[in-house]
Amino acid sequence: MNPRLLHAGAWWMWALGLAAAASRTTNPLILGLIIAITGLVVSSRAEKAPWARAYSSALILGAIVLGVRVLFGLFFGLALGDHQLFALPQAPLPTWAEGIRIGGSITSEQLLLAFFDGLRLATIIVCIGAANALSSPLRLLKSVPGA
Repeated sequence: MNPRLLHAGAWWMWALGLAAAASRTTNPLILGLIIAITGLVVSSRAEKAPWARAYSSALILGAIVLGVRVLFGLFFGLALGDHQLFALPQAPLPTWAEGIRIGGSITSEQLLLAFFDGLRLATIIVCIGAANALSSPLRLLKSVPGA
């Protein structure tokens, strides 16, 4: 028995609702649950079509974004917290660039902040990838009124 197909707009509203929820939190448990829920729904409801591969591409892109965000947070981030993990060489900047730093001491708080922000952005990307994997572009365009 084939499951009844949902309207393509319904999948987009569902995914955008999850993305909005993900944008409001940095709790890694909630963000992980959102990613797990999208994976479960995509694996059970995706059609055998070319656009259904969008979810795996979104997962890869999300992992890349997470890694880049952590690296940028470490090299260019703010000096937060007292629990120093290690120190990088620090580049001196002019006085007009006060507040920005390149290198310096890396703290566990700074690392966690960069990871949680990156995970939030990766979760939003995964939600959009789930909407792409679940809704047919042709069905979505057919539901739009003609010009």
